[in-house]
Amino acid sequence: MAGHHGGLVNACDDSYVYIPVAFVLMMYVVYLVECWHCRLRAELNDRVDAGTVYELIRQLADSTPIVWWRAICYHYVRRTRQVARYRNGDAFSSTQVLRNVLLLLTVTVVAGV
Repeated sequence: MAGHHGGLVNACDDSYVYIPVAFVLMMYVVYLVECWHCRLRAELNDRVDAGTVYELIRQLADSTPIVWWRAICYHYVRRTRQVARYRNGDAFSSTQVLRNVLLLLTVTVVAGV
């Protein structure tokens, strides 16, 4: 049997075209599976109508906020300053020691719905 170029015809000559086609189809199937298991699709299933959203916003606007203060850490700062004191009409200076507390706070505001 003669081929296109005068040689023998091989049964696999025409099938090499299908390898890239099969690869593209396989990649498309993988793409569809990724789309099906996408996180956004799961989030869109939990959607609500606009009326419910407006009602929740109205409730949040009407509610009294609750403020939580939480101290993350604190430390003491020792400072000294010179002060003038007067005793019996005489002025003398003395050193005053101040201890202040420095706080690192976080504030959380929660609407009391």
